[in-house]
Amino acid sequence: MKKLLSIFAATGLVTTTGATVVSCGNKDEEVENMTLAEGKNDSDVVNYLADKSKTQISKNANNENSNDWKPLQIEDNKLSVDYENFNTNEWYDTEYFKIGTISGSLVLIEDGTNTNYFGSMRDYFNEIKTLENSFDNVEGKDNVMTVKLYYFTVKGLKGNSIFDLRVISVEGTYDFNEEKYITGPIVKNEFLKRIKIS
Repeated sequence: MKKLLSIFAATGLVTTTGATVVSCGNKDEEVENMTLAEGKNDSDVVNYLADKSKTQISKNANNENSNDWKPLQIEDNKLSVDYENFNTNEWYDTEYFKIGTISGSLVLIEDGTNTNYFGSMRDYFNEIKTLENSFDNVEGKDNVMTVKLYYFTVKGLKGNSIFDLRVISVEGTYDFNEEKYITGPIVKNEFLKRIKIS
């Protein structure tokens, strides 16, 4: 929990009760497909996500055990664990960062290029190469910002050789003095790429 909370606390994505939540309000058929950049393939994505020096992926567990955060787990070219939807409301014992259920398990990139939450894997996909998190001050209001943040998630079931890699966004207007959202947070599926393990 501390790892995930620190990610969102650093960006102002901690909230108290009373926040309006819309989680993953769009269907997969409305989500834009991501295309691999020239020279990249599914194996490159799998290798990146399975590299423990670059990524950790959340598990939907009610504890702070760091063993719950591991790189993509693969055995015999198949997922060796389930990567299901991540319910932030069940994961937290406190009211911090309860934005509902997100599609898939959250991917934390730790490759040393964390100017954004995609790390160097942003260059693997055409649609997200220039996608940036935004933090905009609300005119006339001290300590109030409109934020839009992007993250990767992984979704797939144990034993499958295919999984979904998604880009989700979290958007809202946050009051840092009151420590609550004025609008949002709204969680949306932005992009989707089906990845084959081989």
